Amino acid sequence: MKATIENEAADQQTPEEWLRAWLRDCHAAMEQAPPGPTALEHLEADRNRLEPG
Repeated sequence: MKATIENEAADQQTPEEWLRAWLRDCHAAMEQAPPGPTALEHLEADRNRLEPG
C-alpha cells in the first residue's frame, strides 16, 4: 500500500522535486550504511583468493 501512496505522490511532483527527494533518500540511506567494505568488495576479495594469479 505504501508504494501506491508514494507513486500517487510522485505523480504530483515535478521531475525536479522527485529527483531532489530521491537524492535526499539515497543520501540518508548511505549515512545509515555500516562502515567497512561493501558486499562487492567482499566478493572480489574471495574471487582473488580463489583464482590463481
